[in-house]
Amino acid sequence: MDNAECTPFPPVVSCPPDSLYALPGPQVEPDAAYWTAGPCAVPSVVQISELIALTDDPDNKRCYFKPYPCDEEVVQKELQELKELAGLRDDPNAIQIRA
Repeated sequence: MDNAECTPFPPVVSCPPDSLYALPGPQVEPDAAYWTAGPCAVPSVVQISELIALTDDPDNKRCYFKPYPCDEEVVQKELQELKELAGLRDDPNAIQIRA
């Protein structure tokens, strides 16, 4: 899904054919060249400041991360659930959808 509100990065620009990725010799991952062809952006490091500008802005409804609850009861319930899930992680049939 394309979410322009959560993508402050510049659009992908097609490169001239003579500047396409052409690593000589065998590659560890043959599909690695895919990232520099077509509509895909070249992988790059996303700065924390770029993410925070999106996730910490309450006006940005689609990308905003609400603060984690600090209530002791809620925290204890979350920790209990994590302990339960950790105990079940090696049994894929142990987790059932709760209604």
